[in-house]
Amino acid sequence: MAIKNKDYAKFVVPTQEITNIITGEIDELEFDFADADGSDAEKKDDKGNLLSVTNLKELKSKIKLKKVKRLKKNKTKKDVWGGKALRFKKGQKDGKGGQIMKSEVANAFRNIAKKEGISINKAITKYQNTDPTAKTKQSFGQHDFDIKLDGITNKNLLVKVKDSSGKVFRFRGTGKQIINDPQFQKIKTRNLNRVYKAIKRKK
Repeated sequence: MAIKNKDYAKFVVPTQEITNIITGEIDELEFDFADADGSDAEKKDDKGNLLSVTNLKELKSKIKLKKVKRLKKNKTKKDVWGGKALRFKKGQKDGKGGQIMKSEVANAFRNIAKKEGISINKAITKYQNTDPTAKTKQSFGQHDFDIKLDGITNKNLLVKVKDSSGKVFRFRGTGKQIINDPQFQKIKTRNLNRVYKAIKRKK
């Protein structure tokens, strides 16, 4: 069920954004509901009583998230960047030639290759001596996800939603495609509702 009253309480969810320095696009976003217990959520109810969010770590043992069936398109190798791991070539500036890349760096090279219309190997050779990623940690209000995603046109955007149990769900596509993905909406809404259920009247 969708959350109807968006002003019921305000809190923030830690988010990590990975920007591709070469293409200028956002390659990856991760919404971390597992770390939302540090959120500030305070509001008065209709009777003037103060409401607050209790510790979500305590909440995890009380509220079980039902298993969400993912669409077939979300299970493809493309979605999780499956297949052979990418490695740095000889001549890498830090002497890491042959070493396996971190997932976000590998994703950056794949997106560079698509953007420039070249092979992944050529993209690695061309840019491996430049760090292609920049990480930014921020916090989004609980109703800012769709606003953030709406303007992202990268067709290979990877969005990770870490629920309060620590399980990670992955979605790929443009921001608008992910917004309209019913599984994304289901995961997001269920995690938001977990927080709302943690809201109690202060004694």
